[in-house]
Amino acid sequence: MKQSIITVLIVFVVISVMSSARYFPRMTEITLAEPVFVLGIDKHEEAGSRVSILYEKIEGADEGGDDVNQKYTDFAEGSSPAAALETLKKRFPREMAVSTAEYFLIGEEAAGENLEKYTDFLARNNTLRLTSSIFIVRGEAAEACRILTETRTLDILRNYGEYSGINAISRSMEFYELLSEMAGGSAFTVPALVFKEHSGEIIVVPSGYAVICGGALAGFLEPDAARGYNLLTNKSVYSTVELADGAAARLENARRQIRFEWNEDDKNLLKGIVIDVSFNTRIIDSAGHDSLFKKEQNRVIYAEIQKVIAASKKLGCDFLGIGELLRMRHPVRWERLQSCWNEIYAGTPVKINISSEVR
Repeated sequence: MKQSIITVLIVFVVISVMSSARYFPRMTEITLAEPVFVLGIDKHEEAGSRVSILYEKIEGADEGGDDVNQKYTDFAEGSSPAAALETLKKRFPREMAVSTAEYFLIGEEAAGENLEKYTDFLARNNTLRLTSSIFIVRGEAAEACRILTETRTLDILRNYGEYSGINAISRSMEFYELLSEMAGGSAFTVPALVFKEHSGEIIVVPSGYAVICGGALAGFLEPDAARGYNLLTNKSVYSTVELADGAAARLENARRQIRFEWNEDDKNLLKGIVIDVSFNTRIIDSAGHDSLFKKEQNRVIYAEIQKVIAASKKLGCDFLGIGELLRMRHPVRWERLQSCWNEIYAGTPVKINISSEVR
């Protein structure tokens, strides 16, 4: 009897809900907002700033009028990034959900002027994610958004990660990591986004690093030096080492040690920096060069480390963090060197020792 009463009550409730469904509030927040995937910021010569977005038209996808995978781009200028974004929002009949942005792109000219000016706008907007990925574009962020839209290559950024196959030439960075680096005041790097030709069209891919020094873009670290940077800064180096005649090896792990040599007559005078690097690889294709394999891979890695050292000296900033290692190991000596460390580092010889094992 009790079970029958409960069943009747459930049926009654269901009928009541169905008949009066139109009187209940609807969850319309998601369907009323156009989700934004990419937010780009550029310097604009006349207006001041340009903000670009890559977004999806929810209404068109819901009604079957558009491809659900199709994305769109738009941009607006203003006296500041905040003003440009407000101008952009006013064009949309629906709410523009910038809180869903997964990627922040900052154009080369904007980063070269004053990176903090543009990141401050992103940091103060409390609707944006601190975990969104950040890139410096070698060119304009607006152009990168357009190409990502037209070529439908947003998945390249989504699949970008430690074991994506491109980690050795770059490393992902989340926005909160950028803010932490900027607060530290030292030189650092941000993953770069570059324009590249592929199968007859231009696409946008992560490649190399942008070097930030003194709060602004100092230059770019090319892909052939980026693995050397990852190795010297203890980041993941998992990648393929391409050798002569089609030979190749998988670089699985590496270790580095940095030592400092001091002048015998003046113990506070830095005579040299020694970098010891050891790594392990697994052969992918020996191409008949088994006896020379270790020598060849040592040569390749040596060249990459040499390039990143040369780049750091040419740009005049220690983005490798060698000065920080010196401070921790020799704090008293560091007190005397820190005021002119970049000049000292630029003039100090660096010796690179390479050893490896092939599995």
